[in-house]
Amino acid sequence: FRQLIKQDIAFFDGMRTGDLTQRLGSDVRAMASPVTVTLSMLISNTLLLVGGVIMCFVTSWQLSMVAYTTVLPIMHVTEAYAKWSGRINRQIYQHYSDAMSAANEAIANVRTVR
Repeated sequence: FRQLIKQDIAFFDGMRTGDLTQRLGSDVRAMASPVTVTLSMLISNTLLLVGGVIMCFVTSWQLSMVAYTTVLPIMHVTEAYAKWSGRINRQIYQHYSDAMSAANEAIANVRTVR
């Protein structure tokens, strides 16, 4: 927010109010969410992974080796999905920003409209 306020007036002339407020709000949510969730999920998933790998090799090391050959293709599919999902989310945020911009401009300029 401090960096946004320090911008030149020309910056605000070229940007819509809704775009700025939407991006500011989504940036705050994007920064706070991973901090609260990521650490606990990382620990939990690491323990599950280690336990699962140990159980696989204890049960049957041959079958485990065959099963782990599928990990690389699954990683590629997951990466492609993450890129696609990221593009869709950017479009969603852009449409949300456009709607917020229109609403904010209408509210801010209600005296001009009336």
